[in-house]
Amino acid sequence: MSSIYLVLDMMNDLVHPDGPNGKAPYGEQSRSRNIVANTRRALDKARAAGLRAGFVRVGFSPDYRECPANSPIFSAAICPLVWLCCSVT
Repeated sequence: MSSIYLVLDMMNDLVHPDGPNGKAPYGEQSRSRNIVANTRRALDKARAAGLRAGFVRVGFSPDYRECPANSPIFSAAICPLVWLCCSVT
């Protein structure tokens, strides 16, 4: 059996200070908890142990039909996610 280290929600529009949600509580929490740096270290350890890394990112159809209307993060989506991945590759 093979294993993979999955990384979720490391999109600049969520965690980067200039991203659409970067100034919101989610972005502030990510920075205060050093999420990007901690993810970088975890990825390095996983790769050193021979694991593959997989990145999961959120994406919507052009009409945003999958976007949850009540989501505090995604309900304000106004354009396709353009800030794809942080520099944790």
